[in-house]
Amino acid sequence: MYYHHGMELEDREIAKVGVRDGDNIIIRQSWLNQCGMICLILMTLAGTSYVSLLYPEYTTIDSSAGISIPLLNLIPLTMVLRCAFTIHNERFVITPEYLIDVEGRLAWRERSTRIEYHRVQEIKIEETILQRLFKLGDVTVVPLAGTEGIPICLRGVSHPRVVKDLIRQHKKVRDTV
Repeated sequence: MYYHHGMELEDREIAKVGVRDGDNIIIRQSWLNQCGMICLILMTLAGTSYVSLLYPEYTTIDSSAGISIPLLNLIPLTMVLRCAFTIHNERFVITPEYLIDVEGRLAWRERSTRIEYHRVQEIKIEETILQRLFKLGDVTVVPLAGTEGIPICLRGVSHPRVVKDLIRQHKKVRDTV
């Protein structure tokens, strides 16, 4: 059972922050956290398209089939791929026993950091003004000073206060066991 401010969290509340996978909750960065990058991509796409129309002989590759490929539009395409990579490369898993941060799912190497609930010292939430507008925030879980763990930080989490309450509830349950 999951509780939020003393009340049991329903599945629709959990669906706001992540995906339930059995007893685990998998949380990823929200695509809304990439709004700045998306605006930059749209402006770059408009600019590169405009330049490609003005100077087609310098900005396109003419193939033998008569199809011209605008080279400058590859810039916004790579920016879109970077956004998708950022969102899908990391995930945060809340299990009944511990928290785990898995980075590098799309990279050559995968790195994971695990913190047991009894070693959690503090859960911090940081929000910019733009993140507050979209109900996003950065959640940082800090382990106890004497332990070997490093802080786990997941950026751009949807409804960070619900995530914090989920971690607190799991910590409370594990501390009573």
